[in-house]
Amino acid sequence: MVVVAGAYFLSGLAKLLHAGPAWVVGGNLRWVLYAASDQQPTPNPFALFVADRPALAHLLAAATLAVELGFPLVLWRPAPLTWLFVPAVLALHAGIWLAVRLDYRAMAATVLVVMVDWPAVAARLRRHERPPEPPRGAVATAEVGR
Repeated sequence: MVVVAGAYFLSGLAKLLHAGPAWVVGGNLRWVLYAASDQQPTPNPFALFVADRPALAHLLAAATLAVELGFPLVLWRPAPLTWLFVPAVLALHAGIWLAVRLDYRAMAATVLVVMVDWPAVAARLRRHERPPEPPRGAVATAEVGR
């Protein structure tokens, strides 16, 4: 868990150290998306949708930094924060694939396997299971004595 959280934190920290606040308020993400679209056989509508809207690009850049820098909070308060950061990271990787076509499925799968408390998920699912229904035509035990 520490390694996964550290990987996201260090990725966000690298953005801040190398570009500073300009990573969010500058045109960095927009130009990356334009370049990624240009390198594909046909223009990428997802990349161009974001790149053509500076406010959206800045919002997504800020959200990316918030998720990456905030991810280690899951180590401190796993139960509530896992349900916030794990879907955010999965959305981040899905967005990267849609816009830039970089395949981070292995990292997304690692987050799911390592960060989700699967025994708790299984216990919750078991609590919500319906009891098995008796076979059709079976007579209920209470009715047999009548």
